[in-house]
Amino acid sequence: MSKILIIDDDEQIRNLFSRKLGGLGYETFTADDGDVGLVEFRVNKPDLILVDIIMPRKEGIELIREIIAESPKA
Repeated sequence: MSKILIIDDDEQIRNLFSRKLGGLGYETFTADDGDVGLVEFRVNKPDLILVDIIMPRKEGIELIREIIAESPKA
């Protein structure tokens, strides 16, 4: 089963994507900001990451750069 990490500061968006993708058979994980998202990435090793670009504390582009630096083949 493919794993998808959803990172968005909007709870409704996270829940919507999680329900829809979970209903399609994907295992989903969520995070409400970039810092939590980075931890979830490290722990769960998702196959796909959906990232909101504009978030408080750590924006999506910064998070994407950190993930690529940690796992260049991701």
